[in-house]
Amino acid sequence: RYDSAHYKHILKKNGVKVISAKEHISEGPEGIILEAMLEGYAEFYSAELSEKIHRGQKENALKGKNNGGGVPLGYLLDKKAQKLVIDPTTAPLVVEVFEKYADGKSVRSIVEDFNARGLKTKRGQPFNINSFSSLLKNRKYIGEYRYQDVVIEGGVPTIIPEDLFNRVQERMEKNRHAPAMAEAKEDYLLTTKLFCGKCERMMVGESGTSHTGAMHYYYKCGGAKRRKGCNKKAVRKDWIERVVVCLTMQRVMDEEKISRLIDAILVMQEQEDTTTPALRSQLAETESAISNLLKAIEQGIFTPSTKQRLEDLEAQKEEILVKISRLLNCKSRSLPANR
Repeated sequence: RYDSAHYKHILKKNGVKVISAKEHISEGPEGIILEAMLEGYAEFYSAELSEKIHRGQKENALKGKNNGGGVPLGYLLDKKAQKLVIDPTTAPLVVEVFEKYADGKSVRSIVEDFNARGLKTKRGQPFNINSFSSLLKNRKYIGEYRYQDVVIEGGVPTIIPEDLFNRVQERMEKNRHAPAMAEAKEDYLLTTKLFCGKCERMMVGESGTSHTGAMHYYYKCGGAKRRKGCNKKAVRKDWIERVVVCLTMQRVMDEEKISRLIDAILVMQEQEDTTTPALRSQLAETESAISNLLKAIEQGIFTPSTKQRLEDLEAQKEEILVKISRLLNCKSRSLPANR
């Protein structure tokens, strides 16, 4: 009503008259009353409709039903029940992301690995860092359904154990306070793993240029860097990393530990392959899209964009088939070694 009065005032100042196409509103005093009533009724209808929609969505939420929005990777929407169910093809990929990140892999390396394996998002696009950053924070994976002020534990099928989810959140929180690793061109291997011996705060990577123009890299205590009372001097990056690598090698390189590592690797090789099922699912979706496009062409719908889309889908299908073939060949070659 305020907007209506405001803009009609501006129009009137500019010599423009507003006429209703649906209602016959007279220009006398009774027309003012009628117009105000119509505007009030329209505002009431809009507010009441919004209230009903909100109430319906809240009731859906209390029943654990989906209220729209994107379906996270690892789930499918059961359209009949309007609830999320586990997707057996992509749920193992979600578990793989959480496990790799919890074990120390960076989000960038996981993204590069998935894209190298030919895996795609639900929209058929390559993965990117933002895809996994939001995925790693999604509490649906531990079974938590949340809609505004409604929170239902166990309202969604669980994909990730809660202890694994919590380990991932702890690591993300540490990385949030150690942004130097993400920003620096140089890789700081000990970021989030190196702590000051004086104040026990995390040490972060930093660099500086000497008077000769040479670039030098260090680890510096967060307390000393932010002047929190610690006087720990910066440590040369190459020296401390070399020390850590040498000590690690000394502890790892013995027969017993190597045997344990070999056993663990063999167990990993024998675990279920998650890449092939995902590629097969993408292949089925691509073939379905090609089939639908061919039906449209048979019905006479053919444009330059249709032709281009068909060529893109055929190329995508060929690419997926090649990737599946390579994976199967690699698997068959590794079988004798596993035995």
